[in-house]
Amino acid sequence: MKIEENCKECGNDVFEHDSVRAEYHCTTCGCIVEAQLDNDVVQFMNSEGQIEREIGGNTHGSDPRKTWAATRDAAGKPVNMSTQARLRSGRFDRNSRTERTWLRNDVERFIETNMPGSGQMKNLAKKILSQTHSTEEHQKRMAHPILWKVMKDVNDGKHVPLPLNQSRHAQKTSDNDTRNGNYTTRMVAIAVMNIAARIMGINLPTKKLASDLDVIHDHVINESKNICKYLTIVSKAEKILIEQGNLNITRMGIPIIKSQTRMWGETDIRDAMDDLRPEFEMLFGNMIAREMITEIWAMIEEGRGHTHLSGQNVRLVAAGLTVRSTQARGKSRLKQRIANWLKVTPNRLKRLESDFSFVMDEIFKNHHSRQDR
Repeated sequence: MKIEENCKECGNDVFEHDSVRAEYHCTTCGCIVEAQLDNDVVQFMNSEGQIEREIGGNTHGSDPRKTWAATRDAAGKPVNMSTQARLRSGRFDRNSRTERTWLRNDVERFIETNMPGSGQMKNLAKKILSQTHSTEEHQKRMAHPILWKVMKDVNDGKHVPLPLNQSRHAQKTSDNDTRNGNYTTRMVAIAVMNIAARIMGINLPTKKLASDLDVIHDHVINESKNICKYLTIVSKAEKILIEQGNLNITRMGIPIIKSQTRMWGETDIRDAMDDLRPEFEMLFGNMIAREMITEIWAMIEEGRGHTHLSGQNVRLVAAGLTVRSTQARGKSRLKQRIANWLKVTPNRLKRLESDFSFVMDEIFKNHHSRQDR
């Protein structure tokens, strides 16, 4: 479908209609186009042909204070509430749950009934979910001009995508097919529990959970990275504004994972190159080894500027680029040895190849072709 305006997330102008949810979403990033939601009232018929209910029929009154002002017990008698209880009840939005995304509701139920862990961990996971898979919270941040500007500045001037919109990709196996069952619910549940566990310093067995729940583990890892990136951007933006004296910002209240913000330092890169140098000199000789070290170092420097690749371990990225450098020089069976030299596991290297093969191929092409000229 074509509409006049482009997608606010990716700029695409092709949208697909979902008749079940009565909405249009971008075919590239999955973002819902709010201006294109169906407004027609859909009525539901029971087995006797009578109108049973309609969409929006479960939405309560618009002014919750009127209800709380006349709270009555089962016998119909007025209930006397303390000032604190009345204020707390007055702040309760009865429509908030009916306005939540279907995914958020499903994930919360799945966490409670199917996920291992303490109640504290589950509550933290649901809090993370409420911040990263809620269009309402994201719209509030976008509507705050100062906060939204700082968030984009933290993200190198780029638009900050909501993890909820990125989650839709994992459900599809092709353009015309989707996975059976509640695949996205299971994937997001593992991801938010993984983030909650890491914040609490607990090692959650994500591979076992993914296997038991029939979820691709790489999807869980990518979803976790998207969530971590969003939380980090929001947390940094809030900290900057508070340091500037803007006290009107309501903080998210979720601590970021420091390991996600770690940058590749010169010492880390040099240590990795020192582990490669003696092995290269034995295999290729001093001259070629020196050229290869220079080449790989330059490729790592370029990789530092990539949004997602820079979040990986520097030795892991160095291993992936080293494999390409050795293959270009006629050594095609060194992957296991390179992993050992740089002290990374072959499985992690295999996962990196699966996620970032195209990116590393482009980086290698940029630098190796220069050496050949």
